[in-house]
Amino acid sequence: MPCVSGNFQFVLRFVRNYKHLGILFDANGDVKSEVATRSAIMKTESCKLRSRVFANPGLSIKKKVAIAQTYVWSKGLFQCGSWPQLSHSNYKRIHTAIMYVYRCILGRDESMTMNDDEVICHLKVMCPMTIIRARRICLFVRVCQSDNLATMCEHLFDTKASWAEACLNDLQWLTMFPRFRAANGASINEWIIAIKDNPKKFRKDVLYVCNTPFANLDTQWATSKTLTSLGCTLECHVCDKKFSSKQSLSLHRYKAHGLKSIERRYINTTHCPVCLLEMWTRERVINHVKRSNVCSVNLLLRPPILSIEQADELDARELGECKALKAKGLRRHAALKPCMQALGPSQWPVIIDPDTFSGHHPLGKGHCKHL
Repeated sequence: MPCVSGNFQFVLRFVRNYKHLGILFDANGDVKSEVATRSAIMKTESCKLRSRVFANPGLSIKKKVAIAQTYVWSKGLFQCGSWPQLSHSNYKRIHTAIMYVYRCILGRDESMTMNDDEVICHLKVMCPMTIIRARRICLFVRVCQSDNLATMCEHLFDTKASWAEACLNDLQWLTMFPRFRAANGASINEWIIAIKDNPKKFRKDVLYVCNTPFANLDTQWATSKTLTSLGCTLECHVCDKKFSSKQSLSLHRYKAHGLKSIERRYINTTHCPVCLLEMWTRERVINHVKRSNVCSVNLLLRPPILSIEQADELDARELGECKALKAKGLRRHAALKPCMQALGPSQWPVIIDPDTFSGHHPLGKGHCKHL
């Protein structure tokens, strides 16, 4: 037996993923490779659909939506009902790919002013999270019709990151709706018995619930801060135009109104004043502050150290370096040298939101402990 276990561990060192029933699983049981493949396929082939189908003026929006949903339900999310619970990063990737298909229906001009939640409500389609839940529950209904498979599932619902655990979470999600509210707190055996009584009706009720507007709101699929931002609309305070991302809003403010980011007036060095990370260029520090909530909040609590003219002068000095990076095909904040942790103490006491307190270092993992 130790020999077999050792051989299995030896194989896992070299076998990164394997295909089972048409799905690519990683060695640890994750479907990261499968999600990446499906996302790439949808984004690539949606370009063909956009030029041949979605750009056709003779087709109504309803017809285009039907074609898009057929593609997503079949080839785009092939056998997604057998996926375990997706991590935030995996779901974000599949969510972005499906939303790209939906946005191709509306066209670039109209979809640019709408966030993901508005696109879903406007087209009256299922959000990606609800699609995966519906497919997984429908597969579970088929499993319950077999006594042997149902018994196997009963012993796997306590297994972390398993398909059975994901099914139990989906069933508990159904209890938010009136049709399944009576099953709130039911055990898995009770769910299986209820499904066996009338599997067709149960499946019909599930699809009805998944097609309701409440099941596709951003509160049902935005499970992280990054996904929450996709369901929010950002508005320019100068001209009241709406944008779906911070990047598009910042680009509009600079091109249309000549307004630069406020963080530029707080940085005059090549290291972050809060976490003391040395990044070798001021542009990288500015980009770091925009992405780090702790560093951004602590900087903006104090008055700016540079005037608008001084910040513009520093930007002009860095223009040559930015052009050199662009000639190499790199972005303005590209890292030519890895960042390093400078010695403390920090210039200011770091202020942390009590609601986000954790056992890790206040600035995150890997930071200097002597701030």
